[in-house]
Amino acid sequence: MVPMGIISFHRAEFLMSLAGQIDSAITSKHFSMRLVSYTLPPASSPSSPITLNFKDGTTATCGVLIGADGIHSATRHTLLELAANDAEADGSDEGKKSAEILRGMVDPIWSGSVAYRGVLPREKLEKLNPNHRAMQRAQNVSLRNLIHTVLPSTNDIFPSFKYMGKNKHIIAFPISRGRLINVVAFCSWFEKEGTIFEGKTVEERSKAELLEQYKGWEDEVQQLPQCIETPSLWAMNSLKGLPISSHSRVALVGDAAHAMTPHQGSGAGQAVEDVYILAAILAHPLTTLESLPAALKVYEEIRLPHGNDVQPRSRVTGKLYEFADPRFANLNLGGGTTASESDVAKLRKIGDAIVENWKWAWTTDIEDDRKKAIALLEERVGEEK
Repeated sequence: MVPMGIISFHRAEFLMSLAGQIDSAITSKHFSMRLVSYTLPPASSPSSPITLNFKDGTTATCGVLIGADGIHSATRHTLLELAANDAEADGSDEGKKSAEILRGMVDPIWSGSVAYRGVLPREKLEKLNPNHRAMQRAQNVSLRNLIHTVLPSTNDIFPSFKYMGKNKHIIAFPISRGRLINVVAFCSWFEKEGTIFEGKTVEERSKAELLEQYKGWEDEVQQLPQCIETPSLWAMNSLKGLPISSHSRVALVGDAAHAMTPHQGSGAGQAVEDVYILAAILAHPLTTLESLPAALKVYEEIRLPHGNDVQPRSRVTGKLYEFADPRFANLNLGGGTTASESDVAKLRKIGDAIVENWKWAWTTDIEDDRKKAIALLEERVGEEK
């Protein structure tokens, strides 16, 4: 749908690539540690370290805490609780109301959708259908030229394919340079949006169950789950739009701040943009231990509105994919190989709506936000000094 197409990565490979860039001479890496809470220093000693409390019983200290611990973020839980305590400290009705709102945003809510996920070897799909479109390389010449300018040795640019139906859709795209095909098959009950998902948020399901969900779809669709031996079922949860993403010397990034449904493929990208702005602020000479709370509020002011805007856009895109957007009601989906002229016109309008809802991705520039952040930091913190 996007003008330049997309470039796909295997998440684990991407993370390992980033981890490999950490300079061990100046940075300590501790993986597989699970934070359960943190403790701010007393008001009498505001510059003292923050204490981190981990699940294994160990503790550590830090000057600034950046919570990138996902949709079930322990950092967010503590941050919102501390902010709620501050809000109700004066005993006012307004403060109590603010505290209630903050505490009501700690936990994620169900979007009404689940996703069956699986990664399959390209060779397996190729045996079933050597011309399956999920294996095709991108034909967008502009995209290929752009990538080859940056990475001259790569020839592994693939599109993603979406198969859309009423309250269901599948997305499939190659990863790991085309060796694997990532398949995500969505099923939705939009009337349950905003409720709490009953059951495990991630668990294995049978191939038979997945095949049953897409029974009657065209062969090319059914060939994808046929290649997945043990699909996993994921509840698609998200957050309500948070009013804050920082408190004292603590800030939230990525899913911890604005977890969203995956329908615009933007959750990880928002995390990268968050830390890009945050890095520019933290590296600025005006940012010191004493000015950190104000500096992190600048980050919040620049990034949180954008994350909170993309969040509902992703939700709308998912409804458009599954013909559930009320703007396009009464679409005839009764089956058959042909569609009426009016239905074809509606389908084109759905495509236009998807593009319009996604335009932010290629009409906004993170560099503009970085400049705004630095200017605001210099205005706010510079005046204090």
